[in-house]
Amino acid sequence: MKIPLNYSYKLLSPRVVVLVTSVDEKGRINAAPYSFCGPLSFNPPLLYVGVRAFQHTYQNIMKTGEFVVNIVNEDFAQKAVACEKAYPYGVNELEKVGLNWYDSEKVKPPRIKEAKIHLECKFVKELDTGDHIIIIGEIVAADAEDVKDNFLPDLKKLKTIIQTTGEDFYSVGKLIRLKREK
Repeated sequence: MKIPLNYSYKLLSPRVVVLVTSVDEKGRINAAPYSFCGPLSFNPPLLYVGVRAFQHTYQNIMKTGEFVVNIVNEDFAQKAVACEKAYPYGVNELEKVGLNWYDSEKVKPPRIKEAKIHLECKFVKELDTGDHIIIIGEIVAADAEDVKDNFLPDLKKLKTIIQTTGEDFYSVGKLIRLKREK
């Protein structure tokens, strides 16, 4: 089947769902879900998040240079997705949807208490890529519950959420091992 190019991004599914927390210059909390997110480099530890210029997340990161990537799991997935509602600038989405937060170690935006994985980031660079802007952040602190000895998350326990598109989400948990040539 020939795929129209404006729908070709759907073929890169599924994508991990994250809830990015940021703060404005007054310290007011913002939270928004994203699935255009992933690792870029081991050393330095870099990740990217695809955002849009009109979003509060982008505006806050440009003002403060900090954000936290909180990995979404089944336990709070609906509340995380509810954070995408268009609240006025300065409104704390976490409070509106009933999520809890606590102070991060190295950045001002908070960690989400319900999340079991947190990646605190400092802004490095932005790339204009069309209708999204890629925010590149350096991970300056990371913590996780339910990780194995090799630091990989135990996805069966974490129940990480992935998205294909729209309202279609899945929970991760089945391990399939494939041999890789090195």
